Amino acid sequence: MRWDALKSGQIADAYALELPSYRALYDLARFAETAPSGDLKPTAAEIRDIELDGTRARVVLEVHSLVTLPPPTGRRPMISSQQEIWLERDGEWWHAPTFVAMSEPRVPSDMDAGGDAVHAESRDD
Repeated sequence: MRWDALKSGQIADAYALELPSYRALYDLARFAETAPSGDLKPTAAEIRDIELDGTRARVVLEVHSLVTLPPPTGRRPMISSQQEIWLERDGEWWHAPTFVAMSEPRVPSDMDAGGDAVHAESRDD
């Protein structure tokens, strides 16, 4: 799992799970700059929900971390909810960085293509 690699500091293993198109643009050193480290150290991650839509999966995780705060607080545990998008390409699943996941146009299920709300029933009163 990607978060297992991140929590153990295996940045190259986490990088290998990124979309090939992302890896073509950003090398390992650039990826490492965005990985959690230092003041924010992930310690565990648990999958809470998966929504599969064809070749796209939205994964919600509960991520446990240790965060270093200024004195006198010091290191404290923190739990956060993270959402990731995974895309299937040629039979393999890849993690999509946030900017890639956000750039894929999607119409919410309660909206039509023009952006208007779709109601289950309409009434002419």
